[in-house]
Amino acid sequence: MGRYEVDALWPEQRLAVEIDSFGCHGSRRAFEEDRVRDAELKAAKVALLRFTWRRLTRHPEAVAATLGRELAG
Repeated sequence: MGRYEVDALWPEQRLAVEIDSFGCHGSRRAFEEDRVRDAELKAAKVALLRFTWRRLTRHPEAVAATLGRELAG
């Protein structure tokens, strides 16, 4: 999406999804970079949903329901 690679993208709905694991996103640098990415995607009118890896793997039905609501809305 622009200069960013996102984990999942629905371009027609302008929806991006990022899956965050603590191992990859647990540092100060990653935290700061994620906030910059979030702001730039928002400015480009792209909705961004973030899910933790733990939530995705332990509660996939909840993640799917959230995605379904966002895509329907």
